[in-house]
Amino acid sequence: MDETPATGTLDSVEQNLEPVPACVIGDSLVYWSEVATTCGTCTVSRKPGQYVNGYAACASNIAGTRSLISRTCTQCELL
Repeated sequence: MDETPATGTLDSVEQNLEPVPACVIGDSLVYWSEVATTCGTCTVSRKPGQYVNGYAACASNIAGTRSLISRTCTQCELL
């Protein structure tokens, strides 16, 4: 199977970083995203893309269970 990306531009590249936390029965899993740092200079527009970090945590203990589950570079044509 060929896993080479198609030619042209991509809207984003996503990386999976940490596993989703396992919450106790009755607790809710919450997800959110935050805009983070830049992710390099775009080749055509010469403007930097931005990382958007995706997080998950158990609602009863967000600070103690927060996991960075994805990091996506957006707003850039990645070649």
